[in-house]
Amino acid sequence: MKVWLYRILFLVIILVFQLTVSREIRSHLFETIISKNNTYSNYGYHERILPINIGKRVATLQVYFNESSKNVSVKLPFGMYFIFGILVMIMTGAKNTYYKYMVSVHAIIFLVLIPTIYAGLYFYPTLLLIVDFMSRYMIPLISLGIVAIQLANQHLITHAYQS
Repeated sequence: MKVWLYRILFLVIILVFQLTVSREIRSHLFETIISKNNTYSNYGYHERILPINIGKRVATLQVYFNESSKNVSVKLPFGMYFIFGILVMIMTGAKNTYYKYMVSVHAIIFLVLIPTIYAGLYFYPTLLLIVDFMSRYMIPLISLGIVAIQLANQHLITHAYQS
């Protein structure tokens, strides 16, 4: 019973931190990088960027390359997939190493995305394809992958003790 109280307390602390401090930092940083007043046009003869939807922490941009265009999603890590993964790990009683993996991976992606977003918006729009890939696929895959690995290892350890 005492373990569950600690888990619930830790869960509440993480949620409060995410909804107050972390969300505001991400929103401010995102608004600093992606200014709502900038149209990001005329990079070269065949490249331009038009904002479709710019929110507080997510933006959808239309990037035109040569004769084609692509809608690009731009968002920062430490968002929904991070908090979902952390909450599942708290409720299942994960070891500290898995929390360190989750935070480290999101921090590395964060440190890669910030200059890539900036360079893509202001210098070379093709880099926004990397940002789109990391935002749409890499962050969710790694976040949920760490949770899956943690659950699989926990199941194997539990199974080994029962044998």
